[in-house]
Amino acid sequence: MQTPAVQQRLTTYQQWKTRVARAVAELGSWLEEHRRATPRAREQLRAALDVLAGDYLTVAFVAESSCGKTELINAIFFSDLAGGLLPCVAGRTCRCPIELLWDAERNEASLRLLPAETRAQDALTAQFKSNSQQWVHYPLNLQGAEQIAGTLKEILQTKQVSMAEAARLGLSSTGLTPEGQPTTETVKVLKWRHAIVSFPHRLLKQGLVILDTPGVNALGNEPELTISMLPAAQAVLFVLSADVGVTCTDLEIWQYHLKGFQTGRQRAMLVALNQSDMRCDEPPGGADGAAATVAQRRNTALAVGINEEVVFPVAAAQALAAKGRVDDAMLRRSALPVLERHLATKMLETKHQFLIDAIDASVGQVLDCNRNRVASRITRVKSQLEELEQLRDKSQDVIARP
Repeated sequence: MQTPAVQQRLTTYQQWKTRVARAVAELGSWLEEHRRATPRAREQLRAALDVLAGDYLTVAFVAESSCGKTELINAIFFSDLAGGLLPCVAGRTCRCPIELLWDAERNEASLRLLPAETRAQDALTAQFKSNSQQWVHYPLNLQGAEQIAGTLKEILQTKQVSMAEAARLGLSSTGLTPEGQPTTETVKVLKWRHAIVSFPHRLLKQGLVILDTPGVNALGNEPELTISMLPAAQAVLFVLSADVGVTCTDLEIWQYHLKGFQTGRQRAMLVALNQSDMRCDEPPGGADGAAATVAQRRNTALAVGINEEVVFPVAAAQALAAKGRVDDAMLRRSALPVLERHLATKMLETKHQFLIDAIDASVGQVLDCNRNRVASRITRVKSQLEELEQLRDKSQDVIARP
């Protein structure tokens, strides 16, 4: 079985970054050696190296429940782990937003959970990330797959709170009776507001960050997702259920939270029609099934107003099973490799151009300045050589006289 496209392209991208960092370092050494390293030049080169060292590649997944989004994430990125990394529990689809990454600074496999009660503090998730006291921390035992799976299921936990408490946390529209008194009814809410999984997977250690955003409720309750986290991603994958089609909730997510990403620098905006092998209106395979898939792809593109070329029918569960069995024919039937190639290409194109612009803004100035200085010095040397030539000619004239 071939290496997945995401892994191939990410490895190539990392190699390119390494070469660029080496070239920037060599430029710094050259400037020092020739006594041309001004404080400003040192600062600009250091800034370029910091951009390269702190570079992350973020891909965000957005979907309502029961679309197979977790299986899709596992199939694309974590098929080398038995059953994938994220937990799939039948009937347990509600969860908080999840970030999957490798925290090189902490250098440990862990699950960090931000309690829902922090919503009462009127602060963004990003503001809590530097305060470890606000998080519940669970270490992950890399030698125990069952322990990891069991610990990650904590992300799915819910709890019962009063309507008044839910309203205080911004998780309910009202917690009062018509008379204005607190109600005694309870409601089930998510136990956690945000989860960060730090795991030493090879893709995550190369700077990949996966943002798992679970549906319209999470987007509505955490405006930070739409305002800053999703726009910062190099790719956004909107997952729909092929068996159900585009629902009213799907359209709400698209119109209010994702539609704007079609313009500007956020070019990698993709739609996955997952569970395409489970359509109940047409038999799988054959001419009828293929025609139905083509029609649904076209109708989905029209419904959300996106180019049909970025709508991909896939079967994530089938792909995950195929990768586990090393079954190339089954993997091709799942159509996942087509989505993987497009995702890898588009998100890396976006990030590649961003880094080029960022580095050119700093290193480019240093190069231009020193190019002009070297050119000026060459001009002066040429002028001095011409003067020497003239003096030599004059000296020869003097010697030639009797």
